[in-house]
Amino acid sequence: MKKRMAHVLGGGVFLLLVLGIGRIANGVLNTNVRSYVTTDTKDADGCQALFFGTSQGANDLNPLTVWDTAGIMSYNFCAAGQYIGTTYYVMQDVLNRQSPEVVVLDFESLTRPDDFLTISNKLSSLPMIADLWLRFAMYRDVIDESPVWFLPFFRYHNRWKEITRNDARKEYDVMGCMGRTEVQGETKIYAGFEQDPEASTVRERELWYLERIQALCEEKGCRLVLVNLPAYDTEEAGAQNRWVREWAAGRGIPYCDVNTPEAYESMALLAADFADGHHLNIRGQEKVSAFLGRWLSTETGLADKRGEKDEAAVFEERLVRYRSVHTDRKLLMAESLKEVLSLLPEGEYTAAFSLDGAYRRYEEEIWPVLEQAGVTREMFERGGGFVLGQAGEWIFDSMGAESCLWSLVLNEDDLVLRGHTEYDREGNGVLRMELIMDRSDQSKVQDGVNVLIYSHGQRTFLKCVGVGLPG
Repeated sequence: MKKRMAHVLGGGVFLLLVLGIGRIANGVLNTNVRSYVTTDTKDADGCQALFFGTSQGANDLNPLTVWDTAGIMSYNFCAAGQYIGTTYYVMQDVLNRQSPEVVVLDFESLTRPDDFLTISNKLSSLPMIADLWLRFAMYRDVIDESPVWFLPFFRYHNRWKEITRNDARKEYDVMGCMGRTEVQGETKIYAGFEQDPEASTVRERELWYLERIQALCEEKGCRLVLVNLPAYDTEEAGAQNRWVREWAAGRGIPYCDVNTPEAYESMALLAADFADGHHLNIRGQEKVSAFLGRWLSTETGLADKRGEKDEAAVFEERLVRYRSVHTDRKLLMAESLKEVLSLLPEGEYTAAFSLDGAYRRYEEEIWPVLEQAGVTREMFERGGGFVLGQAGEWIFDSMGAESCLWSLVLNEDDLVLRGHTEYDREGNGVLRMELIMDRSDQSKVQDGVNVLIYSHGQRTFLKCVGVGLPG
């Protein structure tokens, strides 16, 4: 009996141990590495300034806007959710390959609450560090000797080998910078406090990494700069931001605070420039990046390279490509028919239109806009569907026929216009159109004016707008 009880008790203890280890392992094994940062990119070669930090920096700091504003060559190594300890190792690997004059650190991860910094969060933001031994050291250090630390390393290592730049295509990766097209629902914006809260020190481990970053920059001969980017700060974060500002002042480290009412006013930063409470959309990104470019030029003395032939040629070529992508982004954010049609001449697009249902009800609002885009009065009155080609010429017009079927292959995507006439009880016919993309065979039309836009630069459909309201 005693033997049996001992076996049962031993089995129970063993089961609890297995379940405990399994629970710990599950938290790390189920982590998906979502960072697209790679430290060995050639695009950073010869850059004067390199950006490091969190998703705030990844969303808010655009190297090509900095170039366009101040002629400063830069690259963005920030990543979503990146922990300050991870940033330290990213810097090590990058600075072993690059020799920038200035390192710009977005220090948002210093002020995050303790419960955010879980193992899962730290692992999901791990970058693709090229140096194997440095990658291993980062992994051990950042998860802080946690139990079963070695189990998920192999998953992370394999993900590093598999990832490519195509993984970031939908994010519109521009010199490491990601752009967001959402517009937040808040009606007010908030920057800083009327009275600065009393300084509150950051956590000990995060401060240790910050000091290591300072020492690394001194060792590599580059100047460290701290930037506090726009966000809806809590009072706790505001208190820690003040401490970081005072810490930087005591060490002669330049501190660019973009999260103040004065900076917002200077940039004309609005609520519509935020994607959410901690990230800007592309409109806000342009404003903040231009602000930082001017600030770096004044405060750090970085030279304007736009007059130097070789350097300027590379960045100007990138700027031309970026402007095309940027127009795509603005189309994704457009909130009215007028805004959509005003952007078409800025890029290479094929645009399909349909005037469907009771669109004439909104004639006063929509006709002037369509006329400006090149729609004739005859086309407007008969309705139906028509297509504006890449060269700015009309390549299809349903001409008010009782039915139509027209398609165009755009790389690997299909654009289909299909129409049929529906009759009411009085015998009045209305041509009902459908816009179909990606062989989905689903109608993309709402009652009113519809525009489906294909970007030849990104090889993808961008927007289908159904207009049943003024604008």
